[in-house]
Amino acid sequence: MLRFLFSFVAVAAGALLLLNGILAPLTPKEGMPEMRDVLLYGAAPLALMALGILFTDKGVLRLLYTLVMVAAIFGLIYVGLMLVF
Repeated sequence: MLRFLFSFVAVAAGALLLLNGILAPLTPKEGMPEMRDVLLYGAAPLALMALGILFTDKGVLRLLYTLVMVAAIFGLIYVGLMLVF
């Protein structure tokens, strides 16, 4: 039960941190983000989600968490492309 709780909190915190980053500091209208913002709002949420996936016991929940992480990666790719073009 404790592993489930840790994995759920890690994935939820990563998703919320990433959503906060996409809504504010990583958007192109704010200008080019600093490396600190990219690490805090890009790399840290993905690391939290990866930890959540590693601590998940159930297969279906692991699949769901993996899909959330893939969506987060695509969101970061989209934001990166918006910064370039």
